[in-house]
Amino acid sequence: MPREIRAQLIGYGHDMAQRHDHAKELLATYEKDKGKIDWSKIKLQCATTIKFSCENAQVVQQLLKKINVNIGLEPMLFSQLRANEVSGNYWLSILGAAIDFDDSIDTFGQWFVTKGGRWYQRHSVPEIDTLYEQQKFIADPEERKKVIWEMDKLAMNDAAYLILHWFDLHHVRWNFVKGWTITPDIRSTNARMDYVWLDLPELPHTR
Repeated sequence: MPREIRAQLIGYGHDMAQRHDHAKELLATYEKDKGKIDWSKIKLQCATTIKFSCENAQVVQQLLKKINVNIGLEPMLFSQLRANEVSGNYWLSILGAAIDFDDSIDTFGQWFVTKGGRWYQRHSVPEIDTLYEQQKFIADPEERKKVIWEMDKLAMNDAAYLILHWFDLHHVRWNFVKGWTITPDIRSTNARMDYVWLDLPELPHTR
């Protein structure tokens, strides 16, 4: 998303003092409607076995302290974190997931579709779902970007489910790795490398 569009999102922009004031206003409005919140009782769970999970949680924790919201962190194994997310047994959670970009329809569906969908998304935003269906049929990449940016803006400003960052993971494979077939989905059985074998070259020190 271009910087000038991103600057329009809640929580973004160049003026940090203005951002902090806005955050405090939003919080005050919410507590006026819903009642005072005891933030000390709310924990942000993160996975100790995923490097960026607890690192991101610490960043979020420090940002919230700037508006006098003091939450605690709840580090745990990834298996427990995911079980909590599936069951809904959490207040806040840092979720990490790997999705291939080979099929952007699947990627955007995983992150943006809100109606009746996934275990981590229990909040519906009909406008986002409408735009998701719309962008699937736009062939012009530049025009499609505009719709995606609008989806992202709605999701970020709604604040129920935030994408903190995108990151790329790459791998390098030697030509003596045999039997591994690239698939569009890294969550397939090929990710376990059940049929992979190594045709190792003869090395000088083995002669």
